[in-house]
Amino acid sequence: MGIRRGIRRPHLRASLGDPVADDIYGALRHAGREGMTRTAIRDLFGRHQSADRIGAALALLASKGKARMEIKQSGGRPAESWIAMEVPRHGRYLDILDRAGYAT
Repeated sequence: MGIRRGIRRPHLRASLGDPVADDIYGALRHAGREGMTRTAIRDLFGRHQSADRIGAALALLASKGKARMEIKQSGGRPAESWIAMEVPRHGRYLDILDRAGYAT
């Protein structure tokens, strides 16, 4: 019997049926409440996914209620940011903020 190397991802999170969307969702969850800009999402794939492919994956995430887009003013060109709707909560501090009604 061989030893398995690495961890298989399908059992760690529910798959959306789209590997690009799954990878983006995982990165958005990891990014937390700050989310990620469209540029950061593109860079996540080392620029090996087209803008159309990333756009389709983001549209899937939005349609499934997994992510939302915000436009942030930055003094220059507005930045498109994406935020996971289910952000993992870690630590007592976030629990206290939740109970006080400050964290979403």
